Amino acid sequence: MIRSSPLNWGGYQGALIPLDCAADAADRVQWHEFVTTSLGGIISDGNVLSPGHPNALRYHLAFDNSSDPYWYNLSISESLTADGGRYECSDETTLSRQQAEVVVIDSAPNCTNTVPTDGFVVEGVYYTMECQLMFQATYPIHPIMVWTGAGNFNQLFVQQNNSVMSGISFYVQRAMDGRAFDMIASFDSSSGFGQGPNMATNIPTFTAQYHSNQLFVMWPPTNMSYAPVKPSYEVGDVLTCYSDANPWPTYTWTSMHDLVDYPSQTLTLVDAMIGIITLRCQSRNQYGSANLIVNITVNARTTTPPTTPTPPTTTVAAVANCDNLSGRWEFQRSSTSTAVLCVYVDTAGGGTLSGLLWNDTATETYYMEIFGRTRNGIYDETGFTGIWPLQVGVSAFAGECHKCYGTESFLVNVLSRSSKDGDFCGDGGTLLDSPQFSFRRVPTSYPCSDPTTMRSLSRQAAMRHVALASQQ
Repeated sequence: MIRSSPLNWGGYQGALIPLDCAADAADRVQWHEFVTTSLGGIISDGNVLSPGHPNALRYHLAFDNSSDPYWYNLSISESLTADGGRYECSDETTLSRQQAEVVVIDSAPNCTNTVPTDGFVVEGVYYTMECQLMFQATYPIHPIMVWTGAGNFNQLFVQQNNSVMSGISFYVQRAMDGRAFDMIASFDSSSGFGQGPNMATNIPTFTAQYHSNQLFVMWPPTNMSYAPVKPSYEVGDVLTCYSDANPWPTYTWTSMHDLVDYPSQTLTLVDAMIGIITLRCQSRNQYGSANLIVNITVNARTTTPPTTPTPPTTTVAAVANCDNLSGRWEFQRSSTSTAVLCVYVDTAGGGTLSGLLWNDTATETYYMEIFGRTRNGIYDETGFTGIWPLQVGVSAFAGECHKCYGTESFLVNVLSRSSKDGDFCGDGGTLLDSPQFSFRRVPTSYPCSDPTTMRSLSRQAAMRHVALASQQ
């Protein structure tokens, strides 16, 4: 009588496959395989391996008769994908038998996707990801694949005799910003094990995982508005145009009466606009544009302004260096985004630059400290660096601050190297070249709330990281 049964097994080819079996001392025990023949090829009889089996050199039998029951432990070394199938330990004396399923997986999941390698994607654009596993087992036994990730996505799973494929498709949503997708391959109760009274019922332990690149979501301007909104306006009032866009857009006001353009987010009402006037604000970035039509009434002046000599016209240069970089600058994706990049420049302190790249999510919290220096009085040459956490890599930033017709524009390019567990002075890893960031000057606010030193920024990030960890 079989006293201890073999267990189901699953893993990659090349691994050692253990199949243990024990029976009463007086019994005649045989091992059979149903891989090369459906009738069951004999692997061993008693404590002797069958020399005529084509896999005899990779079969090993450990026989132990030192106690009752006797053990007949079969193992398969240097396993091949073709070894996948059903194996049986039988007692030819009592005709009892126990069977186990072996699943041999060819290699790690082969995964592809249509997402750009730098992870920059556009809201509303359609992308796909898919992974495939090649294996051999007794049908319908198979690995399963499950995807997880942010936002809404469709998931497909296809099972064939010797392969499984699972993929997802999705339209990019803002909820995916700063996130990634994960696929986990494993076995569970739905994988086909435990069918029949003489079959092993255990679920083999096996896990394979795929982690996609992080997504950075971009979108064209939407949800345009302006402020302040009043029944009427006075000469000298300032209108400000707003839109939801990533990256930060440029703005142009246009007087539809005389088609004069005012390239700025703000518009100061002048005497030429007195009366009922139609204005258009256009918001634009590299992913699209949007327009807002504004009909307002500008009141005439109640008093005649004194006549003053007309000052000489000063032509504003099309391109000029910024006057001063002091203060806080920020590139922020949107009001609902979980990622923010900000720097603070202290020209009084020798042109030091400090900052923080912050992803404030409960599941993937990380931050990167940024430090560097500007050349005092020469604001078209700025450089700084950042070290990613968990040995992901290092990023180098190069910035220029210019004025375009008097409007400041602080543009930054980023070049990154990713490296994990590499030797010192070894391969730098994958080179990542990001699109250009356009910073705007903003008031001091979280997370760069103390525009002082790198130490204060590091302390804020560390405290925030501990607080999030305590909530999980």
